[in-house]
Amino acid sequence: MGRVDQLRAQAQLEHGDLEEVFLKLTGDADFAPLLDSLRGKPYGQ
Repeated sequence: MGRVDQLRAQAQLEHGDLEEVFLKLTGDADFAPLLDSLRGKPYGQ
């Protein structure tokens, strides 16, 4: 729990939306490439 900037720090992400932070903190980061493809953007951008 906390503000997005606090959660980013906890997840060791300088940038990223709440979804990316959630995936990093919950260990589901393996799904990040799939989510990026569904969003229509290259992975990691």
